Amino acid sequence: MADPRDQHHGASTPPEEIPPANGDQAAAAKDTAAQAKSAVERANNPVSNDVAAAPLGHSPVPQLVALALSLLSILLIRRLRRR
Repeated sequence: MADPRDQHHGASTPPEEIPPANGDQAAAAKDTAAQAKSAVERANNPVSNDVAAAPLGHSPVPQLVALALSLLSILLIRRLRRR
């Protein structure tokens, strides 16, 4: 049976680049942080510039018109049923 510590769960760092456990955890943490930062900088941007530049303030007028028409149609239906 394989040792679960030997699995890297999709890590991009090959086993030979992992520093040995010599008690210097701060240096190992800095190295890991540098590798993570490098991986993030190399990654493709999943959000395109077109989506990021989309206007944030949409006009509420179409929604208000739809709401008003819905309420008016409900009132009309109720009135016609009473006759």
